[in-house]
Amino acid sequence: MSGQTVPVIVPTLRGMYSWSTPALVTSAVGARPSDSPAAAEHARKSEGVRNFLDRVYYELRNMGVSAHERAINYAATNAFQAAGIFSQAVRETMELDEIQVEKSPLCREGSECFDVKLSFFDPERQNQRARRQHRFTVDVSDVVPVTIGRARSWSLY
Repeated sequence: MSGQTVPVIVPTLRGMYSWSTPALVTSAVGARPSDSPAAAEHARKSEGVRNFLDRVYYELRNMGVSAHERAINYAATNAFQAAGIFSQAVRETMELDEIQVEKSPLCREGSECFDVKLSFFDPERQNQRARRQHRFTVDVSDVVPVTIGRARSWSLY
């Protein structure tokens, strides 16, 4: 009515699912165990996944127009991959530091691949302990992005 042109959105049903953040966290980390030590670790892992999702949803908020933005958005909706990374971070008592996305140097022809990098640090020993970086590759060339390969990790000194 105002004369402004808006983009047309044509959703693909195979790539859609209705979720809430608590439901996604529960689905990614599983049900809360009944025994105390396992429940404490479960709570830390759940908080890590929730923190990751909140940061992607609010700190890195975007429209998903560029390939770079789609890689970030896919990392948020693929919480199952993130849950494995956060499980390791919880075992190592590390916290999420930063989320980065960069064009992947390795990609099949005709695809757009980006590396999502999650960096973690030890909040109690920031200067004494190396940071940890996890990287996984996302191909965003199709309507529904896919992860290529498995997540890799190493220490940053």
